Amino acid sequence: MLYIRYSIQGNEGLCNQLMAIFRAVGEALFHQGQGKEVCLVLSDVQTRTTVDLTKEPHFQPIKIDSFIDVDGLSEMLEEKKIQVKRIEEVHKLDAGLLLTCNRMPNRRATPEEIKDLGILFANLFPWSKEVIRLSNFVMDSMSSYPLWTAAQLRIERDLLSFSSIGESRLASIRESQFDSVIKFFSGTKNISAIYVASGSQASEYEALITRLKEINPSIVAINKKDIFGMNLELKKEFDDLCLEQQALIDWMVCTRAPLFIGPHSSSFSYLAAYIRHYQHFTNLHPDYQACWEDWFPRLASKEMA
Repeated sequence: MLYIRYSIQGNEGLCNQLMAIFRAVGEALFHQGQGKEVCLVLSDVQTRTTVDLTKEPHFQPIKIDSFIDVDGLSEMLEEKKIQVKRIEEVHKLDAGLLLTCNRMPNRRATPEEIKDLGILFANLFPWSKEVIRLSNFVMDSMSSYPLWTAAQLRIERDLLSFSSIGESRLASIRESQFDSVIKFFSGTKNISAIYVASGSQASEYEALITRLKEINPSIVAINKKDIFGMNLELKKEFDDLCLEQQALIDWMVCTRAPLFIGPHSSSFSYLAAYIRHYQHFTNLHPDYQACWEDWFPRLASKEMA
């Protein structure tokens, strides 16, 4: 039996973790296709304890069920003759029969495999039912606007913890993202609302909204907390979620919104764009991150033919 598991490394947020999980699923499918007996091993994931990583510990473990419908995943993979077990159900793994995956590729995949995995993750992957239900509420709420876009703003102050960028560089990153959103709005007609996917406080992107209203005075800016504030019962459910689950709601909205824009350098935006590529279309603004395209490629139509 070949056991395949994912590894969550250091201060990895939601989408870096999802990339590792996707990688493990992809490797399980590949090795089963090579005639091996395969078991996908599920372990804990993690959530940040504060948006800006201002408290220790920065992260704490949470169950994989926070992200995924484990029963649904088991059914999907068992149809393909792949076992799914939780780490506590597996004892004394033979190190020679253990494959550990992170978000980086283990090997070079074929275009056909890349396409099949993209379609699976975009259309068939079983997410947590609770997160689906709450993201559906956001989508239903946003449907009252004739045309709207989701936009990820990767401007949270936790960036200061991940690198040595400093306050001035963070301000520059914020302005660069604002400029890209403004350019997108200037070139796209009839957008009536923007759904802001960000862990930041509204005051941190007030300058963006002010500039957008100069282009379109009637534009509505809204975020997940605004929407759940309109339903007290769902607001309590939302508030009870950990931060990574709340981010997953944002991410699912970004994958399904009529339009989406986000920074290419963000794994959150790129993975949303990867999902949308096999469903719809998207807009990523500059700061190209070559590794994302290598790790989870978005094949052009001619490559998928």
